[in-house]
Amino acid sequence: GGMFSNQELREMEEQDIKFSRLLPELHSDELLIINKTISAPSESLYLTYPLINAEHETALPALLIHEIRDLFSDLSVFEQEKNIPLSFYVHTMESAYFHFVRNLRNDEPELSALREILEADETYKSKIEKLGYLETEPKLSVSPETMRLLLPSPLVLSPSGIEKYYTCDYQYFCRYVLKLYVPEKIILSPMSAGDYAHYCLEMILQSVDSIDDFIRMDEGTLREHVKALSETFSKEHFPDAVLRNGRFQFNYQVAGNSLLDLLKHMQEEFRNDKFRPAGYEVPFKEHPKQGEFFAYHLDGDILCKGKIDRVDRWAEEAINFMRVVDYKTGTKTLAPEKLSAGLDMQMLIYLFALQQNRAFENADASGVLYVPSGQPKSNAYLQREETTATREEILDDFYQKKGIVLDSVVKTLPLEEQKRFKSVFDYDEKKDHLFVVNQSQMDLLRSHVEHTISGMAENLRTGLMSAEPYLKEAYSPCERCSFADLCGREKLECKAMTKAERKEAVEAVFGLAPEKPKKDADKATKKPAQKKKGGKK
Repeated sequence: GGMFSNQELREMEEQDIKFSRLLPELHSDELLIINKTISAPSESLYLTYPLINAEHETALPALLIHEIRDLFSDLSVFEQEKNIPLSFYVHTMESAYFHFVRNLRNDEPELSALREILEADETYKSKIEKLGYLETEPKLSVSPETMRLLLPSPLVLSPSGIEKYYTCDYQYFCRYVLKLYVPEKIILSPMSAGDYAHYCLEMILQSVDSIDDFIRMDEGTLREHVKALSETFSKEHFPDAVLRNGRFQFNYQVAGNSLLDLLKHMQEEFRNDKFRPAGYEVPFKEHPKQGEFFAYHLDGDILCKGKIDRVDRWAEEAINFMRVVDYKTGTKTLAPEKLSAGLDMQMLIYLFALQQNRAFENADASGVLYVPSGQPKSNAYLQREETTATREEILDDFYQKKGIVLDSVVKTLPLEEQKRFKSVFDYDEKKDHLFVVNQSQMDLLRSHVEHTISGMAENLRTGLMSAEPYLKEAYSPCERCSFADLCGREKLECKAMTKAERKEAVEAVFGLAPEKPKKDADKATKKPAQKKKGGKK
């Protein structure tokens, strides 16, 4: 957009003053370009658009797609990518080989034809011969002797790496042991947006003498802080070519505006909270410096190192609690039943590492919290008319914390706040919850975390890899795996977890579920009502 509105431009053009072209002219030119494009092909034309974006939200097609769709009574002309023939992608030997590998385990006539074309070239023939082992069930194991050469001693793990291992051990092997990766473009991805949010939140909270000063900041002051920090962060992390990109600037501005909403929500949270930040970007590593902590040490020469976004502490008289806070730009939640599979342990590893270090004057581990630092899904505001929710209510719901908290802390909260917490045994997969656990359950949780990490280390050292990903999630990890071509297995689909499986998984971590008190027990002793005489039997 420019300085002048379309109406102002039109009025100046009538006075022979022309700055830029009017919107109707630009629109007409775009329509002309579209018409020339779709009428140019002599054989076939493919118009493509994504069905989902990087955050796995539904992506809407452009208006043009709808207009073209209306031209056809037979909607079979619209296909999903998986139904488009392989020949569509094959135009060079390089693309032929690429798609041959991608579809190696598919039994299709097109693939056989593609093999014949490639084997006619000596270079690609030798490559195909080396791929022979992938056409049979691959032996996904490495000898312990080789693993000793590949793995460091002591074995140093990261919480995110442990999460990746239990998502798919073969994916972990490729990324963290062989150190393979796919180069990525420098854009405002969910990961870089997370770094940006962490940076701004840390710098703003550290800039004040006390958290009360942060609470008193008005919206204008917060906006100035975000603007200044955004400029500093962008200069340090993005090259000029990226910064000049219009789409990047727009996304970056949206990310800054969402940070403002988060900061205002955090002010309200701190007004009603007795915990106060005690550390930012808190590291624990093999060789800590002054003010840092030792890596989480487990038997068998295993170390876990990492960095905690924020540590909060509540210290007064006999109270000495600490909790770990993690900012998440995505929709990360903590699901109790996934803990038994080795997932969702990252924050708990941080918490128990601090506990092992007797950090913050030997404070007691009181829980872990995920704080959403991104923005609501694009369709959240569009759907609010159906629920009559205001923008503020949508934001309040989005920025609600999730995690696990000790019952002794929950009992200090107002009754209305206590109602937000659920037992880990009362988990509803359709809702996000704050979970409450007692001290014995927290101790069991720590034992489970340590046992799970030790099991991972033992499997790594023996070279066992199953390439059987965790499939009881919203989407399969195979869908976006960079190493799907290497494992040779077909992409697997998700499986729903039954209620019985969920109960068994939670009890494996937290012990047996307590028996629920029987409701209206006195009703069981009542005699059945007498039937009226003369009534129907």
